[in-house]
Parts: sequence; structure tokens; C-alpha cells
Amino acid sequence: MEIEAKETKPACGWAGMERRKYPRIAVNLPVEYWPMNGPKSTPGHTVDISIGGLLLSLPEAIEVGQNFGLSLFFDAGFHFM
Repeated sequence: MEIEAKETKPACGWAGMERRKYPRIAVNLPVEYWPMNGPKSTPGHTVDISIGGLLLSLPEAIEVGQNFGLSLFFDAGFHFM
């Protein structure tokens, strides 16, 4: 009995190149977010950032299309590059 090998696709795309329009930078920065209709803020942090957006790690699920306020905190001496 022959076992067929499955071809795996690279996570980054063709020839290891990033397929996203803007490259992402892994960075852990504190954030606070709150619902647009409420004053209570909740802490979280960034996972990565790009010109086109950022990935957040939050303690609760956020619905697609849900609006919320966000404060991003970083030191004045912080440099991305």
C-alpha cells in the first residue's frame, strides 16, 4: 500500500515572500479599548502592527463590524525600525 505525500504550501506565499500588502512587525504594546456606548475601558495588547492595521490580543471576543474606542500606549523614544 502506497502512502501519498501531500504537498504543503508555505505560510508566507510563493518563494517565502510576504503576501500581505504591508509587512507586519511583531510588537507587544499595551492598549485600552471600550465600547462606543460605554465609559469602562479594558486592557489588552498588540500582537503585530502594519501600515494597514494591527492585530490585538483582547480578553473577550469582538464582533466583526463592532465599533470601539482604542488607546495605544508607547514610549516617546519607541522606534519601529
